[in-house]
Amino acid sequence: MSGHTPPHGAARHSSADAAALAALVVVALLGFATSPPDGGFWWTDAPRHALDGAFILDLLRDLPLADPVGYTYEYYLRYPALTVLFYPPLLHIVLAAAYAIFGVSAIVAAGVEAVFHGGLLVALFMLARRWLRTPYALGAALLAGAGPELLVWARQIMLDVPAYAWVVASAVAFVRWLDTDRPAALTAAAALLVAAIYTKYNAGFILIPYALAAASARGWTSLLSRRVLATAAVCAAVLVPAAVLLVTFGGANIASVVGSQTTDLPRASLAAWTFYPDALPGQIGWPTIALAIWGAVVLRRMPSFTQPHRVLILAWAVVAYVVFSFIALREVRHSLMLLAPVAVLAMTALQHAERRVGRVAQIAALTLAVGTTAWGMFGRPAPAVVGHAAAARIVAALAPRDANVLFSGYRDGNFIFAMRSLGATARTVRADKLLLRMFIARERGVEDRGYDRAALLGLLQKHGLQYIVAEDDFWTDLPSLKTLDTLLHDRTLFQEIAQVPVEANAGSSTTALRVLRYLGPMDSPPAPLTLEMVGLGRTISEEPR
Repeated sequence: MSGHTPPHGAARHSSADAAALAALVVVALLGFATSPPDGGFWWTDAPRHALDGAFILDLLRDLPLADPVGYTYEYYLRYPALTVLFYPPLLHIVLAAAYAIFGVSAIVAAGVEAVFHGGLLVALFMLARRWLRTPYALGAALLAGAGPELLVWARQIMLDVPAYAWVVASAVAFVRWLDTDRPAALTAAAALLVAAIYTKYNAGFILIPYALAAASARGWTSLLSRRVLATAAVCAAVLVPAAVLLVTFGGANIASVVGSQTTDLPRASLAAWTFYPDALPGQIGWPTIALAIWGAVVLRRMPSFTQPHRVLILAWAVVAYVVFSFIALREVRHSLMLLAPVAVLAMTALQHAERRVGRVAQIAALTLAVGTTAWGMFGRPAPAVVGHAAAARIVAALAPRDANVLFSGYRDGNFIFAMRSLGATARTVRADKLLLRMFIARERGVEDRGYDRAALLGLLQKHGLQYIVAEDDFWTDLPSLKTLDTLLHDRTLFQEIAQVPVEANAGSSTTALRVLRYLGPMDSPPAPLTLEMVGLGRTISEEPR
C-alpha cells in the first residue's frame, strides 16, 4: 500500500483548495468576532481555563522555586477560580504564551480559542481532502467544525475544540502513515495525539481506531514492530506526568467516568446509550445524519477509500460513541469529536451521488454545509453573560491594595478572571467557599456551615471584607447564604455603591450585581484567610500580614 494515491485523493492541490482553506479561516475569524463581549463567559469553566493560563504566566514570571506549592495556594486565595491541577495543562500553557505577548484579557483568550478553531477547520479539510474532492471536503470541514453545537464551544474558553483540533491533525498524519509507511508521519501522528491528551484526557479514544486501521493495513503483528513499539514507549513516558496529575488531582474527572452524582444516568439504561444519538440532530442536523448513514453503505464503492481508511472512519464513529456513552458524565459537548467521521460519511454519500445527479451533488453539499454553519453562527448567537467585568472594574478602582472582597454569586469565575485581567491586587473571597463545605460543585454534595447574622458580621469584620459584590437570591435555599442575602439588604450596615446590570442570552437568571460597602468596623490587619479544599482533601491558609 506504500505510495498508494487514490483517484480522488489529495495528491494535487488546486486554487480551489486554497480558496476553501481561506473560507475556513474566515469562518474562524467570524467565530472570534462573534464571541461573548467584555469577558461575558457563559459556561462556568470557561473563565477558569482563562485564569489557569494567567496563573502559568505569573508562575513563570515569578519563578517561586523556594515554595511553588505555597505560591499556588496563595494565588488561589487571591483568585479562587483556579483549576490548573484538575485539567491537563497544554491549553493553559498556550494561553500563557499568548498573554505574555498580548496581555491577560478575555479577548486574547478568545483569540487563542479561535486559532485552535481555525486549525481544526483546516485539519478537517486536509483529512477529508484525502478521500473527497474539494467541494465535498469543504462541506465536511464545515459540518464537523462549524456546526451549531461546535460553534457554541469554539466561542468559549474550553478544552473541547483545541483537543478536537489536535486529534484531527493527528489523524491527518496517521492516514499519511497508512499510505506511505514513513516514520516521520507516524512520529507526527503520535506527537499530535500526545498534545491532544495533554489538552483533554478523553482524546485518547482515537488510539483504538488507529490500532484497528493499522492492523487492517499491515496485520496485527505490525503493532509489535520495533518502530511502533518504540513510538508507543516514548509516548507512554511523555504521558506519565499527565497520569500523575489525573490520579493526584483529577478526582472529579475520574468520578465523571465511574459515576458519582445522583443525576448520572444509569450506565445500563437505554437513556444512557441514546444520549449522544439524540443530541446529534442538534449538533449537525438531520439531513447530515441521513446522508452519513447512506455514506456508510456506499463506502466500499468509493475507490478513494482503501480498506484501512474505511476501518478508521467507521471505528472512529463507533468507538467514540461507545467511549463517550460509557463515561457517566454526559454532556453534548463531549461528543464533538464524533462529528468528523459523520461529516466525512455524509459528504461521501453526496460525492457518490454525483455519478447520477452531476453538479447538483456539489451544490447540495455546499448548501447543506454553508447553511448549517450560518445557522450556528448567526441563528444561535454565542451564549454570553455580561456584567461581571463591569462590577470588577468598579471594585478594582475602590478597594485598597490587598483588600479582601466578598463575592456572592453563581459566575464567580467571570468576576475573578476580570479582577486578574485588570491586575487588581485585592483578594476575592467566594461566599460559597466561606459559608459552605462543597465538593467541586453543588450537585456533588454540599454542607451548610450554619452561619447566623452575628457570625456573618463577625466574619466580615475579622477578614476585612469591606467590599461585597452580590447577586440577589443566590442559593438562598441554603441557610447561611439566605442569612447573607438578607443581611446585605440592611442599609444601616451596607451602602450600595452601584447596581450593575447583567445581560444574558442563555442560561442565567441573574439580572444585576450589587456592589456594596460594609459600614461596620474592620479588623486591621485582617485575620488570615483559611479555606478548606474539599476536592483535594486539604486546608490552605494565607500567611499573616
